[in-house]
Amino acid sequence: MKAEGMSPFLALGLLVAGLCSRVHCVPESKPDPENGTPKDQHSRTPVDPHAIVPSNTDFAFSLYKQLVSLDPSKNVIFSPLSVSMALAFLSLGARGPTLTELLEGLKFNLTKTPEAEIHQGFQHLLQALSQPSNLLQLNVGNAMFVDEHLKLLDEFRQDAQAKFASDVFSTNFKDPEAAIVFINDYVKNKTKGKIPKLFDEHATFSVMVLVNYIYFNAKWKTPFDPKHTIESTFQVSKNKTVKVPMMSLRGLETPYFRDEELACTVVELPYTSNDSALFILPDDGRMEDVEAKLLPETLRRWRDSLAVGEGWSPASWPFPLFLVSGSQHSGPPSRPGAGGRGGRTCTNMTSSFVACVTLGLNCALCNMTASDGTGAEASSESNMG
Repeated sequence: MKAEGMSPFLALGLLVAGLCSRVHCVPESKPDPENGTPKDQHSRTPVDPHAIVPSNTDFAFSLYKQLVSLDPSKNVIFSPLSVSMALAFLSLGARGPTLTELLEGLKFNLTKTPEAEIHQGFQHLLQALSQPSNLLQLNVGNAMFVDEHLKLLDEFRQDAQAKFASDVFSTNFKDPEAAIVFINDYVKNKTKGKIPKLFDEHATFSVMVLVNYIYFNAKWKTPFDPKHTIESTFQVSKNKTVKVPMMSLRGLETPYFRDEELACTVVELPYTSNDSALFILPDDGRMEDVEAKLLPETLRRWRDSLAVGEGWSPASWPFPLFLVSGSQHSGPPSRPGAGGRGGRTCTNMTSSFVACVTLGLNCALCNMTASDGTGAEASSESNMG
């Protein structure tokens, strides 16, 4: 999410990516009691899921800057992880220059990280994020909706299910109204009703739709006290202010860092699960300066500098209660000078023809409340024909 003035919730646009790059240890592969080998036969060598985090972070910042540049006056909310996982899923069926363009667009250096390791990294990250927890709700997954007359290559189907845990549904795209209801109901169910309509009634389909979804919900470790919630001024832009409920935390010691060089304050607020949200608070008039310096190394420096100390209090910076949603339309990422393909990329997924893909939509929603903490949902889709 992006806002100007006194309340620039820069970090919320990266909420899901930031959490997913920091939480959950990957469980060790458990031996199969019958043959003594790990159950995951697709990962013969150990792969650190954190190996893909630097590239995911780089991609998140790059995509954020690109979206902000389209209209600096609007809020930006999206899930970088949902977009990157959808594109990585798509790359399973890509070949040749298209495969290279997709993965390098996701900020991977293919000379250092081969394609197989990238897919294994996403596979292990997906497994880690799918571990059950009593302290937070996190649901991440993928699905393919395939025309009922289309035959997928066995290799692609197996890789999609093994590496991206993808559901596969035979779908009658000749009845677009029924297909829209079918896909929307699936996403609605997976996001606990928070994204009820991924596609509107005017959507058109070809032969296949790939969907990635993320549902996250966690409670603050120290809830905001409703008694300390007051109505105050929220500066939406340079020329617009509104009255909204503002929350504050009193008596809480939480890690923060004052970055004098970039004229901003970085604050970390923990959830009950010991995961945390990172808020970046630029000084008045310095929003664009901070955005220009948003780089992976900047984030690392902030995280390494976070400490509990005097000089800042959550009570001095009130948080607004808010519910923000939005959708972004974009094509597959392209390398500078790569000569993009107009949002379309040819893939090798079927036995009957070479399909072409258009990545079209990322829907995201973030809800911040006093006691319930943060809820974030996102879904990305690719339409093929």
